[in-house]
Amino acid sequence: MSDHTEIPEDVRQALAEVLNLASAVAELQGDEAHYEALYALLDSVAEYFDIDHQRPAAVQTGFVDGSDVPPQPPEQVRVRPRDEPGPDREF
Repeated sequence: MSDHTEIPEDVRQALAEVLNLASAVAELQGDEAHYEALYALLDSVAEYFDIDHQRPAAVQTGFVDGSDVPPQPPEQVRVRPRDEPGPDREF
């Protein structure tokens, strides 16, 4: 195994899983510089060992009303005591 690309397939798969785990750590970084530094390292390792590794697609959050702003809770929420009867509902 003089060539770094001649590693056993099970080792290649394990290395790909390690890269995926490290990608999750990169996603948790607080700022863009650390995120980019980690991904540069991961990309280099993946390229060296000829492993297909891609950055995950950006996830966009959307809400039922189609906006990207979360719904605001009501100003006052009343919690009914356990012994108080609830509303009549037919299901």
